[in-house]
Amino acid sequence: MKVLHVCFSNSGGGAAKAAYRLHQGMLAEGVESNLLVAQKQGDDPTVIGPSSKLRRLFYLFIGSVSRLILSFQNSRNPIYHSVNISPTFLHAVIDKFEADIVNLHWINDEMMSIAEIGKIKTPIVWTLHDSWAFCGAEHHAAIGDVRYKEGYSSGNRPSEYGGPDIDRWTWKRKLKHWRLQRFIINAPSRWLAEQASSSKLFKQRMVTNIPNGINLSTFSPFPKTIARKRFGIPEDKSIILIGSIGAMNDPNKGYDLIQTTLSE
Repeated sequence: MKVLHVCFSNSGGGAAKAAYRLHQGMLAEGVESNLLVAQKQGDDPTVIGPSSKLRRLFYLFIGSVSRLILSFQNSRNPIYHSVNISPTFLHAVIDKFEADIVNLHWINDEMMSIAEIGKIKTPIVWTLHDSWAFCGAEHHAAIGDVRYKEGYSSGNRPSEYGGPDIDRWTWKRKLKHWRLQRFIINAPSRWLAEQASSSKLFKQRMVTNIPNGINLSTFSPFPKTIARKRFGIPEDKSIILIGSIGAMNDPNKGYDLIQTTLSE
């Protein structure tokens, strides 16, 4: 089997690391796998980055254009937003690989337009790393926002939002261009799978729940007392670890809950 993974990066962020680990796992099992990225880090020959410096600069430019468009919307949702409007012709590159399956991962920051995703001819499995695929421009719906379930209309836009409804505009482009595209949706968590299955866009799609894979030779159960000694952690102290991109500012990461818990 020949598999092509597609992700914005092979290292920057949790989605990129999960995609790269899956790619490495497939290679270890004898699967012919490649990872196509917009930002390549390292010299792994199975990771295919932009073919030229001009291409890399192009991604930076269109990313700026996307952020400019989003600045016109006054949204109270602090979660990252993407419009994926700029044509990059990556769908043609993907089809030239002649893979049996294309595994999409995090393809935002204008890596590929919404319209181009709908043009991919190779069968697609889309591994979700957030909720963008079935929301509007936002990567997760705000608490209490049910537009992703009902469909984005002028009548259900939160009253405190202002400016052009870019979330609705982005969602309607997904509805238009993905209507005939046959996705199999995979969510690494049961929560995300439930969200996708209840969404207006994906409720008729096949949604699976397959957790992110890890290398068990690196990550495996270990006696706590030995682990604490190895890393110099006191045996009589409780340790809380949290780490992610934007952990302190992104309410979706839950750091505010830890702060509240520790202050009580």
